Amino acid sequence: MPACVPVATYAVNVLPWDRSPYPVATLIGAVLAMTATIAAVALLGPWRRDPLGPPAAVTAITAAVLVADLLTGTTLQFNSLMGYTAVVGGRFYGLANIPFALLVTSVLMCSAIAAQHLVRAGRPRAAVAGGWWRPAWWRCCWRAGPAWAATSAA
Repeated sequence: MPACVPVATYAVNVLPWDRSPYPVATLIGAVLAMTATIAAVALLGPWRRDPLGPPAAVTAITAAVLVADLLTGTTLQFNSLMGYTAVVGGRFYGLANIPFALLVTSVLMCSAIAAQHLVRAGRPRAAVAGGWWRPAWWRCCWRAGPAWAATSAA
């Protein structure tokens, strides 16, 4: 599954491939192994019977890995194949352009698949509205915030 390769290039930095005597061969092997692992999770999970199940699993794994990386200091992106490098020195924190595009694409794909699931379940209005939780979530997040947020949440 080629869609598993981009997230595998980030997730492979969990392993110490750069300390190997043959780092390039180890990196290639680790990316292939991580790609196979993600593909196995996507193709063998309980969602495999649904035509949109494996793509949903891959996009959810991609989003989860990138968000977890953001929350832990973007260590997976540093010196990864699709991330940024210390040699270029373009960005040492946050998301670079490629990881941002990958995160946004995976979140949009997850949203589209969730909307399709709602349509097939007979709830097209919920799919169009984005779910019932958005207004309540917005109010809860801004409850302790400035006074203007309470008026703009409605």
